[in-house]
Amino acid sequence: MAAAAAPPPPRDSVSVTNDSIVKYPKPNSYCPHEEDRCRQEITTEAAAYQRIGNSDRTPAFISWDAESHSLVLEYLKNGDLQSYMRRHGTSVTAKRRLQWTLQAAEALVVVHEADIIHCDVTPRNFMLDETLELRIADFAGSSISGSLPTITTSPRFQRPGWSWKRKPEIRDDIFALGSMLFFILTGHEPYDDLAEDEVEKRFQKGDFPDVTFLSCGSIITGCWTGSFKTASRVAHALSATNSQNVLQSEDSI
Repeated sequence: MAAAAAPPPPRDSVSVTNDSIVKYPKPNSYCPHEEDRCRQEITTEAAAYQRIGNSDRTPAFISWDAESHSLVLEYLKNGDLQSYMRRHGTSVTAKRRLQWTLQAAEALVVVHEADIIHCDVTPRNFMLDETLELRIADFAGSSISGSLPTITTSPRFQRPGWSWKRKPEIRDDIFALGSMLFFILTGHEPYDDLAEDEVEKRFQKGDFPDVTFLSCGSIITGCWTGSFKTASRVAHALSATNSQNVLQSEDSI
């Protein structure tokens, strides 16, 4: 299996105001096919937000103009998690990280309940609002009701056996969630010191990073090995683990 390529350059344009973000197709007179593809992806994203409806785990859907392919969403001022951790990672508390693990799982519960498979569960596609609550975003390449996706994630978040030749599965998102939890708790992606093809080989062999030192280590392993079949089960396990950590902290005060 060939390693997944880096994320493609954006084909849409974005306009930002104080409280909203407008996404629309980037004009491309040199390659009309790319512009058409962008229109389709924005249409897919709009359909995803309309399916999900109002949720605390996604940016708020404001409006959609099918004629101009203009999608208006809530603007989340603290940006994506990957960039935020790069800037502020050393100051993020353990309590906040544990909250984010649960919020990431809850976000996938919302997505899967809408019959959507995200297909690109990575830190760059989770956004932070003004109170640093985590929300999942960017459904342009997602699978809706079994439709074929137009994007996949990077090897450090990709379930072994993934292929463009098969439809995406919830298990793909669950595997990526494991890597997402690892990133939240450690501040770096799994095997970030290795080349992507080496990471892919290790994952194929079931050789995953050591997580025994992490409070949610067994949950991360369960995501990677397929023990967790649904995001709701992951969220339930994280909620129980986080509650136990809070009790232990209170006992030590």
